[in-house]
Amino acid sequence: MRMSMVWKAMWLPVIAILTWPVSAAQGVSPFHDFLLRLLDIRSGMTVADVGAGRGDLALLAAKKVGFEGHVYANEISRDKVGRIERQKRERGATNLTVILGEEVDPRLPAKVDYLLMVQVFHHLSKPERFMKNTLQYLKPDGRLVITAVLDKRNPQAKPRTSTQNDPCVSDPEETKRAIEKMGFAFEQVAFHDNPNTKANWPTSYVLIFRTQSWIDDGWADWEKQLTARQQPERVMDTIGLKPGMIVGEIGAGDGRFTVHLAKRVGPGGRVFANDIDDRALADLRDRVNRYKVSNIEVVPGRVDDPCLPRNALDMAIMVRTYHELAQPRVLLDKLKASLQPNATVVIVDLDTAKERHDGARSSTDEASIRSVARSAGYDVVAVHTFLAEDTIFVLRAAPGVW
Repeated sequence: MRMSMVWKAMWLPVIAILTWPVSAAQGVSPFHDFLLRLLDIRSGMTVADVGAGRGDLALLAAKKVGFEGHVYANEISRDKVGRIERQKRERGATNLTVILGEEVDPRLPAKVDYLLMVQVFHHLSKPERFMKNTLQYLKPDGRLVITAVLDKRNPQAKPRTSTQNDPCVSDPEETKRAIEKMGFAFEQVAFHDNPNTKANWPTSYVLIFRTQSWIDDGWADWEKQLTARQQPERVMDTIGLKPGMIVGEIGAGDGRFTVHLAKRVGPGGRVFANDIDDRALADLRDRVNRYKVSNIEVVPGRVDDPCLPRNALDMAIMVRTYHELAQPRVLLDKLKASLQPNATVVIVDLDTAKERHDGARSSTDEASIRSVARSAGYDVVAVHTFLAEDTIFVLRAAPGVW
């Protein structure tokens, strides 16, 4: 696939070219199988398939989420709604609800973890109104998923529609910008090559977005100012935090940074948020409940032990916590029991060498962190200095620990 230099520069940090084996189940579309695996659709989730067509993807999703989850299949055509209802009855999919939507509103009866629009967005007659209404149907940590096809012969092809239901060819970069203007924050892109090499449109793309508005609604000015200085989105990009990961946050406080972590890992991931202070834990629970974030679990810790689940974490992170630790070496040593092999430990902390807005607060220095990390059995694998007041240290357990 030929891409311009601008394209490469824009997408390289987030691009994921993935291929999954074709499902052995008869009649399952390779792309549908790929999509549900990519999103890690699992038992208990709530999913909406907007513009569900024949209902094949919705029925497959219903099987994935099981009886503890639910799927809504939306269509604006009564004929298609009737067809999906018949398939639902034939397959006994009692956890599937078929919805007759409107041209500008999917009319879902509940909020969902994932709202899927498979080759639908570019066919909308009034996309701005439709997407504005769609926002209300996503849970606070939910995801919008847009898919379309890419013309390999002309990667910059403009969107087009067809009355014959031909796939919609479009430029992913332009689609991304259009969705962002409608109140969604871009998160990830993936591509899928159809194993049928004779297909007219062999390459599909998937864009994953989250909502932008809920994180700082009602936050105090100092919280917004601190968040602006700490740049959580850039930090998470830099440390490689991705959807589906399991994260432990040590010293989460009132959860200001925690909700950013939860939003990034999405419904398929989880954040275990730890603190040792009862008041902080109460504030953290209050924030989780206020924003109805379903993928954060609050964990009371101890001074010398984060008490996070064993062998569970893809990453552990401390944001302005390390310099407060009474026993940093002991805590880091015990943390290893919670890490999966090759997991990283990220320390974001005030740097003594940098000017700070809150000059009275204590801080730490690189030499001290390197010394403690080494004594606890970690290597410092990366150091990032782009933050104005803090420095980011990425640690990994030294070879032989596992």
